Amino acid sequence: MAGTGNSVVVGEVGPDEPQTATFEFQLNDSIRPGTYEIPFEVTYEYTPLIRYGGDETEWIDRDQREIVTVPLVVRPQVRLEVERVDQTDLVPGSVGTYTFQVRNTGTETASEVGLRIAVDNTSVFVGGRGAEGSTTSVFIERLRPGDSQTITVTAGAYPETTNGTYLVSVTPRYQTASGRTSLPTNNGSV
Repeated sequence: MAGTGNSVVVGEVGPDEPQTATFEFQLNDSIRPGTYEIPFEVTYEYTPLIRYGGDETEWIDRDQREIVTVPLVVRPQVRLEVERVDQTDLVPGSVGTYTFQVRNTGTETASEVGLRIAVDNTSVFVGGRGAEGSTTSVFIERLRPGDSQTITVTAGAYPETTNGTYLVSVTPRYQTASGRTSLPTNNGSV
């Protein structure tokens, strides 16, 4: 964890009138799940005594400094990384394979992992020819932290395909032990 040492002024705080201060934390990817006690220095001025006398009122102010701790909870999370392992060099009109590896670099097990593999071009296909050839899906039952799975899909280029490089994107969706389902996000391209 890295602290930036920023200060926040919340203004006047009265009885039963709490104020909120928001801080942003940048956490290192290697931080383990758990609860961390974060110390904060709180400084404030208060008036414990007011003296009245004659035409003058005297306010006796005091400065106070306290260290308070606030719990920061780091929850377990799935973090999937996708990288290309091997591919068949395709020529127009040919079919080959595309192999990649999915690794869980997070701290929580991903279950029922669905991977949507897509190409953004109608000249090439993954999974099969035809109208559905721009996408295919793969299922992985479970990826524990540190585990990886190698996936191979069919890939091809139609005869009219122009030579070049075509982007393949992999979008994961999975469920965690707590029942949370990930939102489909593009986790990278290979």
